[in-house]
Amino acid sequence: MCLNYANHVARYKYYLSGKQVRKNLHTSSKRMAEEKMRMVESALFRDEDIPLPTRTPLAAILGEYVDYLRLTKKRNNANKIIQYLREAFGPLCPGLEVQNPKISRKAQIYPEREERVRLEVPFLEQLTTADVARCRDNYLKSKGVSNNTANHLRQVVVRFINWAMTERGVRFPGGINPAAKVPMLDVERTEIIFLDLEEIEEQLEELKGYPQLRVMVAVLIFAGLRREEVLWLRTGDIDLTAGRYGMVRVYTKSDVSKGSNGLQPSSGKATRLDRKQSRRQARSQKKAKKDSWQPKTSDHRAIPVSRRLREILASYAPPPSDGNWFFPSPHGTRWDQDNFSRDLAAANAENGLPWTCLDYRHTFGSQLAMKGESLQKISALMGNSPEICHRHYVHLMPASMADSVEFPEPGSSPAGPAADDPSQQSPTGRGGDCDCLPQDESDRPKRPQLRLVHSR
Repeated sequence: MCLNYANHVARYKYYLSGKQVRKNLHTSSKRMAEEKMRMVESALFRDEDIPLPTRTPLAAILGEYVDYLRLTKKRNNANKIIQYLREAFGPLCPGLEVQNPKISRKAQIYPEREERVRLEVPFLEQLTTADVARCRDNYLKSKGVSNNTANHLRQVVVRFINWAMTERGVRFPGGINPAAKVPMLDVERTEIIFLDLEEIEEQLEELKGYPQLRVMVAVLIFAGLRREEVLWLRTGDIDLTAGRYGMVRVYTKSDVSKGSNGLQPSSGKATRLDRKQSRRQARSQKKAKKDSWQPKTSDHRAIPVSRRLREILASYAPPPSDGNWFFPSPHGTRWDQDNFSRDLAAANAENGLPWTCLDYRHTFGSQLAMKGESLQKISALMGNSPEICHRHYVHLMPASMADSVEFPEPGSSPAGPAADDPSQQSPTGRGGDCDCLPQDESDRPKRPQLRLVHSR
């Protein structure tokens, strides 16, 4: 292993598995170069990775990360993460540029009023904790977002750097992720809005003029489904013959009806028309694959139908549609989620009702929590983690712990019911009908005193 200088830059050379390896120490100081050389020699002697930081172009590693997101994440989730990366780094690579030409032209006509502070460094390893903190604070001030949204930006940068370190071998000084040292901002807990039993009946009564919307709201309330989960239900997903009153099944599916043209492959000699039809069919299959959907947590689940929901579903017959949707749109296709929310808000506004789909979902969890069901069951039915259900609904369960805060009455046994029932006590001298051990301390035989004897 040797050290040499060329053009005022220190480099070192060593052999690894019989092959010559040359590395740039990125310094012109002889003392610093010698110190880095000692670190490299020590790491090679211990058969460890070389601790010197790497030099990775930021634009190149960002482009790789964007491609990784599009391959491994769902389309909506990948777009959300890429949007945060665009806010943090700007359009540094082609993957972070705005794909919609209409939005891109609008951004050119109406540029941002204030100059944004972004993470603009030539190499990823030059990123510091102060850079990430300034970028987050500027995003919070210029965009007027909430603390929770600013924390999301910080978390996206943390995950990007963690991915670069673990899957691309990027080494930071000290091996520490600089974004992880940025503290999280305090976030106020939002109030959970849900309907009580009287408000549920009021909501269903006011929607009697909209039969399909009334059944959809009932499914949201009594089954706790998300908005997309309701809109992706097919006729076979609600089975009224299973269980006591029926089952609602949520699982991954695709919208094959979108893009299907009904063309069948021809037999015999391929003509020009047949080739044209096959190309159309291939495009339709590609589009159908693009319109696939899976639950938010990617977990399939089945929710039992309650007695009240069964009464409402019994009076509903799904209209005919191309994709056999249980709740098709007025045009006979799958209902777009934004259009559904708009129609539901308009129907509620006519009757002065302010509730949304999220309020209906919280109603399911809140009512079960007040009933005394365990958070584990609620999380399984709603498709959430127990931690999220604990954060949302644990404050609604005080009745289940009402007896736990009571002190024992004067003269009563503090041991609980087992102290009053001799059959519940253990035969260890503290009760029960076991006479094998003395009950009084004076009747207990004394053990002889032990002494230490040394033997040679």
